[in-house]
Amino acid sequence: MCYSQAIDMSLQVSYNDTETQSPRQHKAPARIPSVSYDDSHVYVVAPFTIESATIIIYNEEGEVIYSIVTPLTTTGITLTLPWSVCEERYSLELVYGSMDLVGYF
Repeated sequence: MCYSQAIDMSLQVSYNDTETQSPRQHKAPARIPSVSYDDSHVYVVAPFTIESATIIIYNEEGEVIYSIVTPLTTTGITLTLPWSVCEERYSLELVYGSMDLVGYF
């Protein structure tokens, strides 16, 4: 199915093998960028300016099919994908500072 309107993507913190999630850790909710997508675009809006963020898109086989290092702002950026995202499933990784976020579409 193709998408004529942007659909929100849920981003979650990616934990590596050396990190653990402890229920005793009390932290304020993270302010993370919002990501949405449509048939051929990915939209990223940050809640604050991020000077350097890496955005990587993987296909179902885990192969990198799109990668960019870019600043993110509160006005957002639009990534124009070189293909339609109607036919396959993808994952998006967004890395900045100590944050490593993952979403699926």
